[in-house]
Amino acid sequence: MTPELVEYYGGRASDVYLERAAITLAGESLDPVVQMEFFPDQDGMICGINEAAEVLRCVLKPGDEAVGLSDGDQMSRKEVVLRVKANYSHFGRFETALLGMLASGSGWASAAREVVEAA
Repeated sequence: MTPELVEYYGGRASDVYLERAAITLAGESLDPVVQMEFFPDQDGMICGINEAAEVLRCVLKPGDEAVGLSDGDQMSRKEVVLRVKANYSHFGRFETALLGMLASGSGWASAAREVVEAA
């Protein structure tokens, strides 16, 4: 993954409220350790984990944590498919990109699985 793409994901592709949160925290000299959990709103097949992991490898620091399912695993509604625990400044602005990778990939994979099962 190129540095330019990582910068894009954490910048222009990021929801403005995530950038505002980072600015507010930095202005108060705060950088809390936060845990973000990503989960689906319906059953299906997870896809996009590998892409999300590649982004996280670029931004997380030693001691930060990221665990999740593997691409192709079945997922259940409200099941945590990816959990990240680190200082907010390390990954907070990437939430939009991570959600997009997981939602798009999983939507397509789940629809394909339904077609295969119906055939």
